Amino acid sequence: MQLYLKDGMEIREVQFTNEEVQNYCELLNIKYDHYVPTLMCAKLWPQFELFQSFSKKPIILKETHIKTQQQLQVDCTYEATLHKVSQKLIKNIIKYTYGLEINKDKKHCMYIKQIFIEVR
Repeated sequence: MQLYLKDGMEIREVQFTNEEVQNYCELLNIKYDHYVPTLMCAKLWPQFELFQSFSKKPIILKETHIKTQQQLQVDCTYEATLHKVSQKLIKNIIKYTYGLEINKDKKHCMYIKQIFIEVR
């Protein structure tokens, strides 16, 4: 898996195997159709070093916005880019906004924006 890390942005190659997608669909009782269920992309976030800073912090996911241009297929390699959109201190809360963009051959497939908060 290739990795490219830049301040506030990280790029990785990602893939969803046929077996793991079938297992996910079976677990959640979803019909398997050789496409990756959108919410399965949640497994990608911890793979990014940029997101590792949250591993020991008590953060709360407040919002998720998903824009799908093209469904992800199993056993295909995609380029996933995680970037920090913003970080704001509001009283005793830090609001983090991250965006995850998934592309295949320079074609935009999916964009996931998530907002997390950390209470200090």
